[in-house]
Amino acid sequence: MSSNTCIEISNVEFSWNNQLQPLLSIESLILKKAEKLFIHGPSGCGKTTLLNLISGVLKPSRGEIEVLGNNLFSEKQKLRDQFRVDHMGIIFQQFNLIPYLNVLENITLPCLFSTRRREMLSIQKRNTFDETSRLLDALGLEDKDIIQKNVTQLSTGQQQRVAAARALIGSPEIIIADEPTSALDQDAKQGFLELLFEEANRTNSALLFVSHDLTLTKLFDRSVSLNDYRIQ
Repeated sequence: MSSNTCIEISNVEFSWNNQLQPLLSIESLILKKAEKLFIHGPSGCGKTTLLNLISGVLKPSRGEIEVLGNNLFSEKQKLRDQFRVDHMGIIFQQFNLIPYLNVLENITLPCLFSTRRREMLSIQKRNTFDETSRLLDALGLEDKDIIQKNVTQLSTGQQQRVAAARALIGSPEIIIADEPTSALDQDAKQGFLELLFEEANRTNSALLFVSHDLTLTKLFDRSVSLNDYRIQ
């Protein structure tokens, strides 16, 4: 794996429940450090499955996935989970916010489990409260009271932006975004994309962005159609 490579996928196949026909078959796919890659395709083509493979949530049926020089699947699940929280900021399609926690607690949750994220904030001379406030402001959630609200009190669009702030806190080396603008209106989408690119550039992070919205393609360094990797 090259020192300039962030993610390298080699001869990977994935099937659900040992089906004979794989959903995905990827001979080679590389994401370079600091690169912004757009992956598109229609619903059901395996976009979320690919992200779950890269983040170590799912295991491939065969092949290798290396992330930052590490073969995730040579490690136990506990170590894969720790690697993910240390090095990846993931904006889930379903948000995956904790319903009994408030906005501040949801956003700062990765910092509780990751020494690396806490160290990155310390290097930047920021505490978790101030960094949460900064991210919320940048995402258009300027209401000072929102930080203490339970996430179940928020609109869908607000929840999506809280999920984005949680992914970005602590400067992860890889940002993975799964349909992250689906619940946002045009103004909120614009603000979100500006923040996402600004944060990726500021921390020199790689960005892997999945969507079916082809109008976003021009914003990225490179785009890939997942249909090219799907067995029909």
